[in-house]
Amino acid sequence: MDTNQTLLEKKRRTRRSPEAIAELILEAERTKKAADICRREGISPALFARWRSKFKQAGIAAM
Repeated sequence: MDTNQTLLEKKRRTRRSPEAIAELILEAERTKKAADICRREGISPALFARWRSKFKQAGIAAM
């Protein structure tokens, strides 16, 4: 496999808006399925936990 194929196969990071992050956090609060949301969105549970902590401390302004 050459380098170009490897680069194409890697998933690109998605930069999420503060509003999108807030929606994910609120969805997790409603459904109690943060792990499923992390898997679906391709984010680590640790990142999600940091987002949730910031959101709970200062709301959407902290995002």
